[in-house]
Amino acid sequence: KEKLYLSSAQSRRVFGTYRAGIPSRFLREIPAKLLNRHGTAASRRPAFRSAASPPSSSSSSAATTASTPFAVGCRVRHPLWGFGTVTASTPTDRGAKVTVHFQQVGAKKLIAELAGLQLI
Repeated sequence: KEKLYLSSAQSRRVFGTYRAGIPSRFLREIPAKLLNRHGTAASRRPAFRSAASPPSSSSSSAATTASTPFAVGCRVRHPLWGFGTVTASTPTDRGAKVTVHFQQVGAKKLIAELAGLQLI
């Protein structure tokens, strides 16, 4: 009897940012009776902590944060991604456009008000 072992990464580092690993859609085509799974996606938690600190802000980005409550360096909380630090902030007509570095998922660009960010 032959065996095939398939594995997947919980996360990958892409251009300095951690990304969640998503299993291939083709895996759903394999009949369940042929699979012996160890550690499903629902039971997995990221096992890493980012060793790299969030990128430092430039003086030009610090100047643009005067009209938004989400200033560079502020700590925020996102409903899905948890706690993070604002690394860039620009006021727009739709709200503050921010880049936030989250410990578990890396950097994300968001409109703060639409994303449900809360200042800590």
